[in-house]
Amino acid sequence: MRSLVTILLIFAMVSCASETEKKSLNSVEEIYSATTAYSKKSSFDVAQGTKKEFNIVVSNSKMIDTLPPTVTSGNIALLVFEGLSEEEKKSYSGISVDLINSKKDSASYFYPSELLESLVTKSGNFKRFSESIVAGDFGKLDALKSDADIPISIGEGVKKTIKNNEIIYGDLIAYQPFGVSEDRDEIGEIYQFQANLVFEKGTIGYFVNVDKAEGKDKVIGFRFFE
Repeated sequence: MRSLVTILLIFAMVSCASETEKKSLNSVEEIYSATTAYSKKSSFDVAQGTKKEFNIVVSNSKMIDTLPPTVTSGNIALLVFEGLSEEEKKSYSGISVDLINSKKDSASYFYPSELLESLVTKSGNFKRFSESIVAGDFGKLDALKSDADIPISIGEGVKKTIKNNEIIYGDLIAYQPFGVSEDRDEIGEIYQFQANLVFEKGTIGYFVNVDKAEGKDKVIGFRFFE
């Protein structure tokens, strides 16, 4: 006689997306020039109870074809998760991401909600850093950096970089976050947020590093690729 009986039921629900979920899907479609589809999966076992998962499928994107899937999938999960309502965030155990490239090769990844909650916090100063640059508020950048890791003022240097690129590409219009990854520098583990600055006639890439350690959320490094 079996001493432990586990009942496991898994099913996918094709239910309507909420307004917040739709906005998240639209963000992914806009950033990656992609087609998206979604489903909501539920699983139940006697040990853990019911768990819900939001699944997004991303295809028909040149960016997906050219970028590492681990980088894009993490960012897609973050984009979906941070767009959800607080109630929805609590209801899902995580976000699963299926990527399909132009050759119809696919890759699947799962990001638990606990990790995504951390990434939402860590991405805060990356967003403010990027938004300040787009708005031309370069004086705000020093407040976003870790003085221990970047002891010098950065506002004027970043301003010069942007102005030099505007001479070539026209006015800066927006920023386009396309990737997030875990990495390691000489001090320890970091999160690296990757994006493009979008000008009228072209783009340049950049990344922003944030310490992975809890409570250390300021920018510890960045680089523009001109």
